[in-house]
Amino acid sequence: MGIKTSSGNNKGRKFQNHVRDAILKRFEWLGEGDVGSCSMGSSGEDIPMSPLGRKTIPISIECKKTRKHPAMAEMRQARANAIGMDAPAIAWSPHGSGPRDAMITFNLEDFLDFYEMVADERLRVIRGQEEVKND
Repeated sequence: MGIKTSSGNNKGRKFQNHVRDAILKRFEWLGEGDVGSCSMGSSGEDIPMSPLGRKTIPISIECKKTRKHPAMAEMRQARANAIGMDAPAIAWSPHGSGPRDAMITFNLEDFLDFYEMVADERLRVIRGQEEVKND
């Protein structure tokens, strides 16, 4: 027997809210206006972000509460909704699992591009610390 649309939407909405809340908890300098959660069925990103949110987390998040691992159709949707240089990603939670089991899926090249930005920033910080030690 299939799941009712309203029940599925409710689970999806709760999962989107969990993703939003997890981001806000982890990055305390972001406020509620910096990270949102779209209504079910609306077009665009599931987790819209302000410019500060995008600078903090340059990924475009599509949320899925699903019975199976997201596939190419979901990745195409995330890619279509991505803004600018944001890496498209799918935050998803396997059927029967709780919020702590949520996962995120990237295309390999998108992940490497994203992490390259993170690594470049870390390298700048490390080099800056080395310069301070040498002074």
